[in-house]
Parts: sequence; C-alpha cells; structure tokens
Amino acid sequence: MFPNIIISLISKFAPNLGLALGGPASYAVESLISSTLGVDMKSQDDLINKIKDDPTIIDKLVALDKDFNDVKNAREYGSREIGLYRLVRPIMAFMAMCAIFVDILFIEYIKDTTVKQVLVVMLVFLVWDIRQIYRFYFGQSDKDNLSDIFSKK
Repeated sequence: MFPNIIISLISKFAPNLGLALGGPASYAVESLISSTLGVDMKSQDDLINKIKDDPTIIDKLVALDKDFNDVKNAREYGSREIGLYRLVRPIMAFMAMCAIFVDILFIEYIKDTTVKQVLVVMLVFLVWDIRQIYRFYFGQSDKDNLSDIFSKK
C-alpha cells in the first residue's frame, strides 16, 4: 500500500488514479503512473520533486486520469451487456442481411414491374440500413464519413 501523502498528491490532479492507488489494482496503477511520468512511485520525494521541477507532469497526470476513466467507463458499459441483451445487435444485423436476400429473391421472381420497382427502392433502403447497423455493431472510423469524402477538394 502507498503512503497517504502520495495518494493525496495524485488524487489532487488525477482523482480516478488516486482512488485506484488505494484499491486492489494499486500495483498496476503504480506501474502505469511510474512509466508515464518517469518517477519512482516508492519514493514520495522523487514524485514531489518531479511535479515541482516539470510543469508538464501535471498535464500528463490529467491526461492519464482521463484515459484511465475512459477505460473504466468502457469496462462498466461492457459489463452491462449480459444475458440475452448481448445478442440484440448480432440478431439485428443477421435479420437485416436476411431481409436483403429475401428482397433480391422477390425482385428476381416477381413479374409485375411496379412491384419490382418498389422492391428495388426497398432494397436501396435495406442496404443503407444494414450499412448503418454494421457501422454501429463493428464501430465506425472517421474515414468512413461520406460527407467528408465529397467535401474535400
């Protein structure tokens, strides 16, 4: 366990890391802080001197705290998807893909041209929807935004 002065000093700038230093993950957080700041966490004098001498240390601590909080929040969100709820997105994606294949099958075998035109329009909407579902399910990068592609000269 760490001395209270180190925990209170870290907590002043990075409350999430300070809280984690007092908990069961203290050695992992110690290693993370030590490698990011380049200090020996066993020596409170080294940490205090480093904070006094280097003003960027506080910025690094704040950024590390934000990243640590983001990971903690993502883990909490992921743990909420339990039971049958975790199957909703894959089932949605599968049903949308099945709807596309059924629509293509209907377009192939229906003879009425008006109905075929409606089915083609419906196919366009289904393709757009499945594209959105898969973006949601697998994640979307900034490079996938079509408005950015067309707006660049």
